Amino acid sequence: MTKNPSLVHSKPEGMGLLHSAVYLNQAEMVELILEAGADPNLRQDHLQLTPLIIAVQEERPSIVAVLLEYGADPNLRCAEDSTALHRAAFLNDALSARMLLEAGADPKAKDAAGLTPLEWAIHEERQTSLGKIGGRNNEEVAGVIKEYIQGD
Repeated sequence: MTKNPSLVHSKPEGMGLLHSAVYLNQAEMVELILEAGADPNLRQDHLQLTPLIIAVQEERPSIVAVLLEYGADPNLRCAEDSTALHRAAFLNDALSARMLLEAGADPKAKDAAGLTPLEWAIHEERQTSLGKIGGRNNEEVAGVIKEYIQGD
């Protein structure tokens, strides 16, 4: 990477090197790529996924922490207009939700369907780019989000 720094910014087939390292759960590689100057907010072409959204969706809180440390924006949205906090809420990932909120994630952000992260945590059924998803009641992450909403 140091001999060819353009590699950290390349997006073969719509996915950057950073996206790939996140998908493959390579935390040390993620940090090396970021140290080499990769943009932590680079979007994947098709679904407009950021490395942060991927890290949350793949349930990789240690990588979420690294990305936030290197300036990943917790309020960037993917093609379906959801944020990393929406994904954390859906997955009941209270640890990632708390990190995102501490980094400035908007707990009142609405997705394309008009749903907030809190509603993703408790909404009975929703349609995403991944298909129809059944009902959930993610009380733990709902509690974390409610704390931040009440603190406004």
